[in-house]
Amino acid sequence: MNKTDISPDMPDWLHKKLHYWFVQYNPLYFFSALCVLFGMFLISCGLGEMGWHQGQLLLTAVMQLYEILLITGGALLFRVAGQYRPAVILVLIEVFFLFDCTFRTEMMTTLGSVGVIITVTWVTLVAFKLIVLAWMFRLKASAAAIIVPVLAAVGIAGVPHALELNEMAKVLLHLGAIWYGVILMASVLYVRPKVDCTISLDDWGKTVLRRAKTTALVMWAGFYLFHLIIWMEMFNIPFSLAQAAPFFLLWFLFKKEVWAWVGGLVIIALTSVVPFAVTPTALIVGIVYGLKARQTGRYRFYLGTVVCFYLAFWAIGWRGGALPEPSLWLILTTTLILLAMAWCWRLPSAIPATVLVMLPGAEVLLPKGSLQWGSFTLVIGFTALMAGIAVNWTHRRLKPENKKNMIERKAKELAEP
Repeated sequence: MNKTDISPDMPDWLHKKLHYWFVQYNPLYFFSALCVLFGMFLISCGLGEMGWHQGQLLLTAVMQLYEILLITGGALLFRVAGQYRPAVILVLIEVFFLFDCTFRTEMMTTLGSVGVIITVTWVTLVAFKLIVLAWMFRLKASAAAIIVPVLAAVGIAGVPHALELNEMAKVLLHLGAIWYGVILMASVLYVRPKVDCTISLDDWGKTVLRRAKTTALVMWAGFYLFHLIIWMEMFNIPFSLAQAAPFFLLWFLFKKEVWAWVGGLVIIALTSVVPFAVTPTALIVGIVYGLKARQTGRYRFYLGTVVCFYLAFWAIGWRGGALPEPSLWLILTTTLILLAMAWCWRLPSAIPATVLVMLPGAEVLLPKGSLQWGSFTLVIGFTALMAGIAVNWTHRRLKPENKKNMIERKAKELAEP
């Protein structure tokens, strides 16, 4: 809107207001989005009352057409007209629509194989739209900035079809979908995918880009969570504490070590209400402890990995009630690993971890009868002898010439750059 378009009798303050509201912050875009959302809701309800499921295909096509118009309009405004602020508004509206806020993917579960084809097409279009948005704003996005949203779209699109096919495993599938989303969120917060603009931006432009990235992340995470809630209603999935457990995985991102230990404990404790989910959950938590150890260099996190893996193998086949006694090979293998870690890395905390591992199998490990007790005592005697020799060997005195050579070698190593 230019001054030549305004009547010469129009006051300057009115011209400024019109320019502010209809050029800089165009309310027609938001009004358009609200009308489309409300119209989609009304038509979808009408189709449901009619029982005409094929009509959902038409609504899906209409929704995709509207998103294409949003992207096209944003591209024209940004790259041709130089209207940056309205273009950003259009793209933020597209970000809102991108993760299926009208629940088209859930509707596709009623259409059989045709619905599967449409769902695959929808995921492909999500990837294409992200690439176009990056091109449109001349953004240089890392691979993770494209891959993670596409993977989230795969989850949103694929899980309803899996829930529709496998009625018996729907609780485990839904719990897996929660873990999938939380892991994607944790990977974003850990990796911090980079999205930079190739054109020069002033301080305000950089602020807008940073806020847009944060807004997109919050909206997509919110819609993924909303889909999870909708699936519980659609497929009659009961709520349990196990469904809240995955969110404590985000505690591992805190800098304080105590949050990682508390988070892992809470995750496994909450998941125990769904016994058949304990094994995969313990494996995931163990892997995360390993990654945490690699990231921080704190070897004691590897103790968490070993104990979680021990619990995962112990809980295989558990269907409720008291846990069965762990097998002897599992106890001995885990104990040897923990003792080796205590010796090699000088980890005193490995000793209580070893005791914790051995306690559930105390009845299996304790000897029975004089023969077993005698054998056990012999093993302890030989072990004590070898341990005593090893301790003295590590504190042995060096011969004068060897000591002199060692001092010279150390001095040479320190002198080297």
